[in-house]
Amino acid sequence: MLTNLVKKSIYSVYSSKSLQAFDLNLGYIFHTEWLYHTATFDQLLAFCKNYTSLTRAKVICTIMTGVNPLVQAGMKKENCSAELFLERVNKLSHVATIGYHGHFWTNTHRFNEAAFAIHSNTFEPPLLQPQLGADLNWFQQNKVEHNGIYAAGWWFTNSYLLEQLLQANFTVDYSFSKAPYFYNAFSMKLMQEHNIKTGEAFFVRPKQSTKRMLCIQNLIGAHDSPFVLDFDRNLKKILDSKNVYGVLNAHDYDRSFTYTLKCIEHLLKDANAKFFGHTELVEFASMAQVKEILI
Repeated sequence: MLTNLVKKSIYSVYSSKSLQAFDLNLGYIFHTEWLYHTATFDQLLAFCKNYTSLTRAKVICTIMTGVNPLVQAGMKKENCSAELFLERVNKLSHVATIGYHGHFWTNTHRFNEAAFAIHSNTFEPPLLQPQLGADLNWFQQNKVEHNGIYAAGWWFTNSYLLEQLLQANFTVDYSFSKAPYFYNAFSMKLMQEHNIKTGEAFFVRPKQSTKRMLCIQNLIGAHDSPFVLDFDRNLKKILDSKNVYGVLNAHDYDRSFTYTLKCIEHLLKDANAKFFGHTELVEFASMAQVKEILI
């Protein structure tokens, strides 16, 4: 762990323009989990507006639904009604593109215990399916558009979940990542076997299906650090191509939005980064030669 004093010394000789060697085409995505929390929601709305003013692009906010047990517990604690929660989703949709952020448990009554979170090694279809179905019903019943966008909670994804999402007409996934903190055994193995570079989009298609999912990689978070060069140093650790196309990510509840905006300003000014909304990211991929991987 580098101390602030060490960082000051390192960054005094570290070029602020080192990322200019890469063609950075970026979006920004939130794993949005605390819509029931008033202060967090207000900060998120303000950030989305400031982000668009800076980049001329919209944030993507993938949300946990109002029937997720973790969200329901938060709603109860914060006295947030189902009507208020939905009102906030609708407000957010005016400044961000809404998607779906899924979190699942082997026992939904024990959602506060990490041991019951569904990861690759605890996955069973009969446990996941009812929770996924309840979330998707929530979108439909409340007329909330998920725009065919999915981002995985705890980075859990596999072929079964992707097939289920395709059957529900999802078209874009933001769950794959090469960052060590976002590791998932299934996604890492798939990318390694097919020589997918960091920041390279690709399609996945079940062998028995004509539907396919566009997978846009999650790179790293826009560091909420007073040192914007933390971002450059950590991103370069995982880059293996000059062409970088993907999203930066964060939770809605654990950011210093001031530092994050400074990081984005730095990328625009010093790295010549280009920022895109969801629609533009998808269009960008459609113009490239994108691999299709059978799963």
